[in-house]
Amino acid sequence: MNWRIRIQDFWLSVRKALGFNVYLCGSCRYNNPRDCRHRKRPNAIHCEDFRRK
Repeated sequence: MNWRIRIQDFWLSVRKALGFNVYLCGSCRYNNPRDCRHRKRPNAIHCEDFRRK
């Protein structure tokens, strides 16, 4: 498993436990239909292309 995905999984579980929003798309730099063509958008939990705004 990729180390980046492991870190994302860890923070996802922490955020879920604390009651925060767990979807990545709202805080992603590419959160625009013309920039992101992934099928999981706008409810992606894991994304290889995720970059914080």
